[in-house]
Amino acid sequence: MIKKISMFFLLFAAIGLLMNFTFKNFGDKKHTVYPNVVITGSETPVVNSTNPVIRTTNDLDPIYYTDSVLSLTDVRTGPETIYDLQSNGVPQQIWQDPNTPGNIHCVYTVNLTTGWPATDRRVYYCFSSDYGATWQDLGANPPTGSNGFGFCSGLSDGTAIIGGHTDFGSAPVRLQVFADVAPGAGTFTQLDPGQNPFNALQNIWGRIQPTSSLSNSTKFVVMGSVNSTALDTVTSFNRGLSVTSASYSGFVRDMNIANAETYSFSRGSDGRIGCVYVANDNVITSNSGKVYYMYSTDDGATWSTPVLVWNPPVYVDGVFGCLRGVTMTYVGTTPKVAFELLGITATGYYPGLRAAIGFWAPDVNGGNAVVTPFDSTWSQNGNGGATDVMTSICRPSIARSQDGQLLMMAFGVSRADTDAIGSHYYDVYLTTSTNGGANWKFPPTRLTNLSAPLRDNRFANLSPTNDLTGGYYYANLVYQSDSVAGSVTQTPPAAESLAKQRFIRVRFDPSTIGITNISNEVPARFSLEQNYPNPFNPVTKIRFSVPKASLVTLEVYDVTGRLVATLAKNESVTAGIKEVEFNASNFPSGVYFYSLKSGDFTTTKKMVLVK
Repeated sequence: MIKKISMFFLLFAAIGLLMNFTFKNFGDKKHTVYPNVVITGSETPVVNSTNPVIRTTNDLDPIYYTDSVLSLTDVRTGPETIYDLQSNGVPQQIWQDPNTPGNIHCVYTVNLTTGWPATDRRVYYCFSSDYGATWQDLGANPPTGSNGFGFCSGLSDGTAIIGGHTDFGSAPVRLQVFADVAPGAGTFTQLDPGQNPFNALQNIWGRIQPTSSLSNSTKFVVMGSVNSTALDTVTSFNRGLSVTSASYSGFVRDMNIANAETYSFSRGSDGRIGCVYVANDNVITSNSGKVYYMYSTDDGATWSTPVLVWNPPVYVDGVFGCLRGVTMTYVGTTPKVAFELLGITATGYYPGLRAAIGFWAPDVNGGNAVVTPFDSTWSQNGNGGATDVMTSICRPSIARSQDGQLLMMAFGVSRADTDAIGSHYYDVYLTTSTNGGANWKFPPTRLTNLSAPLRDNRFANLSPTNDLTGGYYYANLVYQSDSVAGSVTQTPPAAESLAKQRFIRVRFDPSTIGITNISNEVPARFSLEQNYPNPFNPVTKIRFSVPKASLVTLEVYDVTGRLVATLAKNESVTAGIKEVEFNASNFPSGVYFYSLKSGDFTTTKKMVLVK
């Protein structure tokens, strides 16, 4: 369904807008079909150059917020930008080093020229060595040439590997990769995979996944897609064989994957690389809205047979499926996939009808995907105005804690507030799961617009892994904040304004790490039972008794005495019999100890993980 952008189509879309989007109109806003438009970054702006650039004040001041669920710090990372379309899907713009979690890397697309000509777009790289409290703006990379739709990850030695579509070195604009020389140095080596060998169209929307070690022959896997509906040239993979020079295995096509950032990578604990994607329905029209998952155990040389994650049901005059937003993570070697759901037709999508977030994992609900509670029965604002291919709930970014005990998901939710042309403002929401995605904290927590003035907040994306520091779990994410709803690239365009990327670090209250109440019977004393099953692989349950309302801490240690997981931290619990689930998917086989502490009471027991 992805259509090639052309001047004819832009003219057609503009006429449609003037006719109130009568592509498919049942007489009310909710049943209006909007065109499924992709943005390449090379569009000719239709914004009047005399329009004022709307500036904001106090945008450098950090935002602090605390409630009964979490506390957060929200800070700006780098320069402002007039160009404000960071991604057609869920961005890949932030990476926290799991081995040195104070080091956080991010990128985003910037253009400060009024009218945002494509030649002035750059991808900026920013770095923090203090868990995101302060940021170094290390400038555009590459320093010259057009660049956009940046992506970011990290190698096993802690250095950043980033990319975008750029004409740095030589034309045409194409997917390129850049590896830093050291963590946070900001001195990047160009790793150009070359032009698309299949035809004159170039890969312009990239995603990257480093392998488990730089000692592997393949250092990273990269994929990209072209702005075309040709059946055999949409998306392709390539394997990077060096991070000091441009050496690649060569592009390999996959005609089953749609284009325009409708795909996501992740890496499992055994080094396998997973890829989740929206199906290319230009190959098979019945693929519309389907989501697939596949994986590679040889660093991208070969891939497993794809598994159908979501088979969309019929909805109105199309299907209820995924159009753009899809991401994944691993807990151990188990994939966890989040994807947006909306009404899709042969000509576009319904921004005002039902929308939801779907979730799939092979160990949840018998391996059948579920629709989470985050749907339009909870938030019914819809969307309108610009053709930004967003709905009332969309673009989920899923990630995990470093120890795999906590899943987290950020996504966009439209507000009732709109601008003059009907484009909705958006907020970023965050939710968590303590049981592998079987249940999610509901309602989710709103992270933005916690105080005036009103902002449009989009393109949230989480670091793939997130730290456990001082006994607390954290989420680390970036998003774009703007004073004007919508985007200057869309039809009709928003007014030019100075958007900026912001970073949020969320510390979860211990009450979000779930303790289940088994019985309200008041026991005579504190006690800690033997976990069951034991030995276990990889999940076990730990039950304990509390004789009175108390603050309890439950922690897991390895045989060296190193704290490896915090299941509860000074959590207030009522009297009764309690239970906590411990998931050791990310831990090696061996003996572990779990300790219950409350006031002067402390007791410890041993458990055995056998994989």
